[in-house]
Amino acid sequence: MPDDAPVTSAVRFMKAPYPGLVDLDRLDAVFGALSHRTRRAILVTLMAHGGSQT
Repeated sequence: MPDDAPVTSAVRFMKAPYPGLVDLDRLDAVFGALSHRTRRAILVTLMAHGGSQT
């Protein structure tokens, strides 16, 4: 994930976050997105076609 990805949880309120909190927050965002059925279906379709749209 890019370094400018949004940070949404406790990391935002801490001046010096513990190492790894930013990564955990980003992983939470990814898995939150994957929890949506349509997004998972799109990813499965892309992987079935070699990971590309064309």
